[in-house]
Amino acid sequence: MIPDVTVFNTAWLIEKDLSEFYERMTGNAQGPSVAALKMLASWEKAHEKFFKEYRDKLTETYSKMPWGG
Repeated sequence: MIPDVTVFNTAWLIEKDLSEFYERMTGNAQGPSVAALKMLASWEKAHEKFFKEYRDKLTETYSKMPWGG
């Protein structure tokens, strides 16, 4: 019924998975790769935060609408 919430939820989950992946990989890396992976994790964490906040705002907006939009 409200596909944009689903899209933003999926985007949030993807970004969350990526940030967690990069964070885990820093434990297996050495040298300059550690810094690069930390930068990528931070970058994805910022995307994760954006998509989650936007998803939450959409959810709140739609929850106040009458059925059928």
